[in-house]
Amino acid sequence: MVHTSNAGVTNYYLPVYAANAEPWDCHTIPKLILWFFDSRGGLLFQQSDEDGNDIPQPDWVDETVVDWFTSTKKAMASQWHIASIPSLAFVHIPVDAMLVFQSGPGVEPRREPGINADVPLSQQGKGWASDTQLGSADSYAGQDVPFMGALLDTPGLMGVFNGHDHGDDWCFKWNRKLPGMTLMGNGLNVCFGRHTGYGGYGSWTRGGRQIVVDLEKIKQMQGVETYIRLEDGSESGRVMLNGTYGDDKYPEVSLTYTP
Repeated sequence: MVHTSNAGVTNYYLPVYAANAEPWDCHTIPKLILWFFDSRGGLLFQQSDEDGNDIPQPDWVDETVVDWFTSTKKAMASQWHIASIPSLAFVHIPVDAMLVFQSGPGVEPRREPGINADVPLSQQGKGWASDTQLGSADSYAGQDVPFMGALLDTPGLMGVFNGHDHGDDWCFKWNRKLPGMTLMGNGLNVCFGRHTGYGGYGSWTRGGRQIVVDLEKIKQMQGVETYIRLEDGSESGRVMLNGTYGDDKYPEVSLTYTP
């Protein structure tokens, strides 16, 4: 975990072991690593400025967390003498690459099946002119670039999953240099959930993202299967996040609303 003042509170990883493993042995290599990152946001808890106003909290993964992520990956590689472990990452607010992709090339209903009703989506750092100053509603100063770079520099990372924009639940393969960005995609899959619970905004049909992990498939880096389980028990947008995702075609997903 990260204990710096700007880190937030939910930055950690969970190693997943085989059923017959001995995880107490420091030489036992996990089958899967689950990474969790705090993108923060909202207001600083019980803090106010000199005028008594609430203080907004930055809404991106802090660089101290990126440093922890980078050093922890190196420590894992040294401890287990392995360069790559299959992994998945979870963060609430999407990175800027998702907005850039949504804006153009754009979400294709059969290649990136899912609802795409939050347009434009709200990425990390939106509305901030700098690391400390709010700007216009569309301000963005690249605060999540270090985090995006660290995600791309994680061998074995098969997918990044986020929420925040309740009306989006598509995935895209970041396999190119997107317009206006300096980072080069390497095939990383990035996915939305959708409006899962009863709080928050929006009346889209509720559903939660499911991720199906097969140990043999991830061992061969063949990807993971994922879909949205809707509140009525049906499923939506089942895809395989593998090497051909983004080229494969799937049935389109209908935009529906909660009765």
